[in-house]
Amino acid sequence: MDKIPEDNEKAKEIYNQRYQSALANVFKLQRIIGSKSPFISKELYSDFFEIKKLLSNQLTAYEYFGPIGIHCSSENSVHEDERLKAWKRTTEISDKHQMIIDKMRNYFDSLEIR
Repeated sequence: MDKIPEDNEKAKEIYNQRYQSALANVFKLQRIIGSKSPFISKELYSDFFEIKKLLSNQLTAYEYFGPIGIHCSSENSVHEDERLKAWKRTTEISDKHQMIIDKMRNYFDSLEIR
């Protein structure tokens, strides 16, 4: 289970580090997808690009609303709506990631070794 310090300044620092790391990883994914695009199927490229878009949406939500799920007042309907969308995207990202892994496993299993 994730443990965030109760001290707001320390928590903010941890969330900022995570945000910067996630941002760098999305840029890295974008570069990798672009450089490998001639070597993967259009379908797989599209799947990777879809995950990249979802991850970018998560980062954008963080930029505008801060950490989803904390310091959230249910009186703020915009923030609450975005929090729910972010939770749904998290599940969607996980599902799409697993789908890509399964597709790649099926592809590798179909290859013949000579």
